Amino acid sequence: MPPAIILAARTLGIPFLAGINLYITVFALGLIKKLTGATVLGPEFEVLASWPVLIIAGVLVVVEIVADKVPAVDHVWDAVHTFIRAPGAMVVIAILVQGENVTWQVIAILVAGGVSLIAHSGKATARVASSKATATVANAGISVVEDVLVAIGSILAAFYPVVLGALVLVALAAAAIFAPKLFRAFRISWLVSTNYIRYLWHRFRRWLNREWRPKPKLVKLPPALEDMALKEEPIGAALVLEGKFGRRRFAHVLVWRDRLALAVRRIVKQRVHTYYYKELADVYVGEDTLLTPLFFSAAGRGYILSFLKGREPTAAEVARLIAEGHAKP
Repeated sequence: MPPAIILAARTLGIPFLAGINLYITVFALGLIKKLTGATVLGPEFEVLASWPVLIIAGVLVVVEIVADKVPAVDHVWDAVHTFIRAPGAMVVIAILVQGENVTWQVIAILVAGGVSLIAHSGKATARVASSKATATVANAGISVVEDVLVAIGSILAAFYPVVLGALVLVALAAAAIFAPKLFRAFRISWLVSTNYIRYLWHRFRRWLNREWRPKPKLVKLPPALEDMALKEEPIGAALVLEGKFGRRRFAHVLVWRDRLALAVRRIVKQRVHTYYYKELADVYVGEDTLLTPLFFSAAGRGYILSFLKGREPTAAEVARLIAEGHAKP
């Protein structure tokens, strides 16, 4: 096989694996190089096979294996590694393409960053999906499968790089077909994960100082709700996720003492629905680690609005307003 094709396949395959688990990828490739010498991997892999890199990568592998199996911690871990996995993959590829033409080095590094970010986004989104669908029960099992697949992929990267490259191309083609949904899922998982980190930080600040309160985060409303807010002065506004998991999308809510207005974008047009509390039924607040869902039905249709943790107004506050609205004559 021509060296250029092998290098191109590894430039696709290794960053994809690193986007799922950077530390296993680096440790496995370094260990293979250490055990096989120059028979499988070239001299460019010597850096990964050095003892300092192997030891540090091995320690981080153990840390990630433990952290990625703990509910809630795995989401925080993924959020933090948004800033680590893609740059790490770019560094690895930068090491492997030393000696190549400078133009191809730059192209390889940029491709590595993009491929790694796509893989990381898919992993983080799938983990949030698992948390919602199985109440975090399946997360540890999915993490084990991911670890095993990355280890197998690292072996393919060393011995059969073209096979790994072909598999990654198929995965990227599927990602391109479903790109809009994947992008929305990435935005949702990013928002939920980063907001949960902020929520935990605020709770820690409150533990240190019980008098401390975070400043309310201003919600940027779509034009239709912005006009309503200026005219009618609501008591609260929130960015929420509307719908069941798998069809969930961003929405905005304005809250008054007698009604709420819900703005949801459907394909290209944004629709605003106003519901008076006396029209609502089957209202209750659910329990969740990352979000607080509010369930209700109106005009024969069921709604699930998932409020971000630590933001105001909360699902419980809206449910209380709805209950008070029901009590009015």
